Amino acid sequence: MNVFIEGDKGRDMFIICSGKIVIWRGDGKTRVKLATLAAGDSLGEMGLIDDGKRRAGAQAVEDTTALRISYEGLLKVPTVAFLLFRNIARALAERLTAANDTIFQSKLDATAPSAGAADSDTEAADPTAEASDTSEEVTAKDAAPE
Repeated sequence: MNVFIEGDKGRDMFIICSGKIVIWRGDGKTRVKLATLAAGDSLGEMGLIDDGKRRAGAQAVEDTTALRISYEGLLKVPTVAFLLFRNIARALAERLTAANDTIFQSKLDATAPSAGAADSDTEAADPTAEASDTSEEVTAKDAAPE
């Protein structure tokens, strides 16, 4: 059963109480599984943050119970909304860090010696080079008035 479909509008998020939900993206021909979520995991958080379309689909792959949290309901309880949005920000920061690490690692893998020519997005680092410091060193003599 679909919880939501990629491209649909949605302002609700869900916290899985039991069961499993697969998160997927598609191109019209093929679906790619991005994650499998289980009890304690959340999904659809971006729907609370922006009023856009779902960036992925979610499908329950077994009997699943989930708590639905609506944007409109949160507006009625500002203290709870603040805590939830703070926790969502933390979770999204963790996911963004993981995505950045994945991109970085794929760029490193693409520039490995066995991969051939270097990717234009990367350049070889000189491990013996020191970090450049743009500040100038001022000696006591330079700083003394004439």
